[in-house]
Amino acid sequence: MVPSSNLSSFSIHLNEDIAGDYTSSDRPLGVKKAKLKKKLDESFSSALKCLHADNEKFVESLANATAEREKGRLMKSRALDLKEFKEENKILLLDLNSISDPIARETFRQEKIRISEKRA
Repeated sequence: MVPSSNLSSFSIHLNEDIAGDYTSSDRPLGVKKAKLKKKLDESFSSALKCLHADNEKFVESLANATAEREKGRLMKSRALDLKEFKEENKILLLDLNSISDPIARETFRQEKIRISEKRA
């Protein structure tokens, strides 16, 4: 019976060598790494989506600011055009016979011609 007791103890030691430090409650390292990688990927994906949404909002606000700036520029341009139109109307309505200085009278006459040609 001696040989069978040696065989029994050998198989017990064999099972311990195979198991090593691993027990049934522990997971292999690959599973932990895979779960951690998946969690990190999900966090990265979430952060990327948030960044993308913020980027879209920023682009939209830039577009709105550009539109508002263009609107303001057009309003200033129209205001200047209106001011110029009023000044030109004053010159067109000016009675040249009321100007005693011949040089000033000629200057205003030429300006009236220029304005008339511009508006024609």
